[in-house]
Amino acid sequence: MRIKIVSIGLLVFALLVTSSCTKNKPEWKGTIEEKDGVIIVKNPKEPMYQEDVFQLKEEITIGEGEGREECI
Repeated sequence: MRIKIVSIGLLVFALLVTSSCTKNKPEWKGTIEEKDGVIIVKNPKEPMYQEDVFQLKEEITIGEGEGREECI
């Protein structure tokens, strides 16, 4: 009986820890409305995410480079 109580307690504790560690997703604060059959989406001035969401990395450039003229 005591083992069941301890295992249930550990399970509840583990569930509480994992649920408190999850990140809260920011909520979108814009509006969507329809006027005369047209859907209008209004976004707020401040972004949803404050940090960089993605980064672009240049992999190849066409048009300028080193080498013979016919290769450029």
